[in-house]
Amino acid sequence: MERVNTHPLDRDLLYLNTALAELAGEILSAAKLKDISRKALELACRLSESPLGLAGVADAAQRRLVSVTVTPEMFNQCKVAEPGSILDKSWGLWQRVLGRGQGYFSNDVAGDSLSAGPPQGHIPISRFLAAPAVVQGELAGVIAVANAKRDYTELDLERLSRLAALYALAIQQKHWEQKLLRSEERHRHLVENAGEAIMVFQDERLCLANSAAESLLGMEPRALAGKPLKELVHPEDLASVLARHRSRLAGQQASSDSLVRMLHATGKTVWTQFNSVRIFWEGRPAVLSFGRDVTRQRRLEEQARQRQQLNTLGALASGVAHDLNSSLGVVLGNLEMIADDLGLEHGSLRSLNRAMQAARRSRDLVRQILAFKRLSPAEPQPLAMKGMVEEALNLMSASLPQQVRLRLELEAGGLVLADATQIHQVIINLCLNAAQAMEPKGGELRVALRQAEINGGEAARLDLATGPYIKLTVSDQGCGMTGAVLARAFEPFYTTKAPGQGSGLGLSIVSGIVGEHGGAVEAQSQPERGSVFSVLLPLFEGEAAPQKTEPGQAPAGQGERLALVDDLKDYLVTQKKLLERQGYRVTTFQDPLEALAAVAAAPRDWDLIITDFNMPGLTGLELIQKLPPATRPPVIICTGYGDVLTPQDAKAAGAADLLIKPVELKRLARAVRRALELKT
Repeated sequence: MERVNTHPLDRDLLYLNTALAELAGEILSAAKLKDISRKALELACRLSESPLGLAGVADAAQRRLVSVTVTPEMFNQCKVAEPGSILDKSWGLWQRVLGRGQGYFSNDVAGDSLSAGPPQGHIPISRFLAAPAVVQGELAGVIAVANAKRDYTELDLERLSRLAALYALAIQQKHWEQKLLRSEERHRHLVENAGEAIMVFQDERLCLANSAAESLLGMEPRALAGKPLKELVHPEDLASVLARHRSRLAGQQASSDSLVRMLHATGKTVWTQFNSVRIFWEGRPAVLSFGRDVTRQRRLEEQARQRQQLNTLGALASGVAHDLNSSLGVVLGNLEMIADDLGLEHGSLRSLNRAMQAARRSRDLVRQILAFKRLSPAEPQPLAMKGMVEEALNLMSASLPQQVRLRLELEAGGLVLADATQIHQVIINLCLNAAQAMEPKGGELRVALRQAEINGGEAARLDLATGPYIKLTVSDQGCGMTGAVLARAFEPFYTTKAPGQGSGLGLSIVSGIVGEHGGAVEAQSQPERGSVFSVLLPLFEGEAAPQKTEPGQAPAGQGERLALVDDLKDYLVTQKKLLERQGYRVTTFQDPLEALAAVAAAPRDWDLIITDFNMPGLTGLELIQKLPPATRPPVIICTGYGDVLTPQDAKAAGAADLLIKPVELKRLARAVRRALELKT
């Protein structure tokens, strides 16, 4: 007969599995935990060839071994006064195993850096091997062996750890059995595995909470037991919750359904839908509540409500934007001409520049409002986020108070597909908010940038697609926000600042811009502990857009003939003067139909058409479409709207360019020159 040789690894595995099977059999048949401990110790000594050892059940709360089983030699020779107290001792080997929850072995205990010597009266130890018995992250017991005649190895540690894991489950099972025998909670296991949070309240305190409730509130069972309602419920909901609780206990009618803001251990608010009934608990009235976390649903509802607000605001802004932007174009155009007439040395130039700055701020305010409904057209392109942050901070660093210290942690490279102006706006708004929150004392303003991978759970919570993102974090050491203020922080026009110090639009704009870019923004804050705002933007895997450079001076014309079409007379007059100063011949038309007739009659007499988009009788696009493409001169469309037309749409319809009013001279002159070059 041929002899079959067994591989050493197979023998080791068989050896270990045989021992585990023996322990499993003991667990199933033994009535007492002491018998299971004795069997576990016997197998541990056999697997490791050790003469000494102990197996103990731990009380992690008291930091003691409450039940210790030792080998006969240890029992006869060890003189430690309180064997169960070894958890309290400073012997480093035990601390490694029990304090850190890590298995460990040493073949030179006397020379081991962790060993401070065993407790007084302990049997001499030369070699040491131990593994904690851990279940659900909590120490349940320990198995340790010592003084084998050979050195311990990693294989020994692996064997003992596997044995300790099964021992931990046995300890847990026996504890459960004991609790079930002593308690009325005979259906505890079913409750623990329920999908909803189950809680029993009595005397305005929490008596029972299952694992789902522990997850809901972020606290372990020991921390939840006996917790008063006032520490679990949001202060603004506490009065109504207590009123319903007392009514139920008294047997009075109370609504079974309620929506309550509970307090998570981290301080965040958890919106919870409860269904509650009156029961008897240990012979006295109590309230049994089934709770479901509806925070994400509430957030989506709130986002929908905010979108509705933004849509309403956007509709209002859209109605006035055209006329307002046209009027601002008249103001800025005339101011530019006056400044040009006065010259650089004129004493009134400073006052004039202040007026121009005020007009530009008004223009920017309109654009901020339009950004809510994406009325201000975005121009996404691949951008290096690190460079964007550095550029934005360089622009605003001079405006930061001296008491604010700027700390940068820009670790991540990578691109985002975004509109540069809007991303600048996000960065500056967040940083200015942070700086203002630290007034007047000041503090550290931290701006960090890194890449982050958003997984399924976090993606669902933030309503994002899974994948790689760029994470921008802006944190401050300012006054912080209460939960109530934080809940409304992104609402349009909501502000806690004094009148004249803030419009309440900044964070709303941030939220709107980030959302339009496929990202998410989160805020964390506590009173007097500062705030942290985190922005996530999808990582773009491609190449950065080429840098654009513009000449410093507005290019001059060479007598080309332009048709200027707009229904606002003042705007026509101003733009005509500006363009004529640049060397163009300009004919204005307040009626687009009149302009159409003039150009159609002699198309070769015209080098360029500059037309408003929204006019009575004929839109700018319709004007383009009614002119034959073969003879039509280039057309630039100017508009005070941004919701109806994008640069891509305008070019697809045949326009050479799309300009958003108000258009300053340099930008207008460059656009005119580019369009004329297309003609040639």
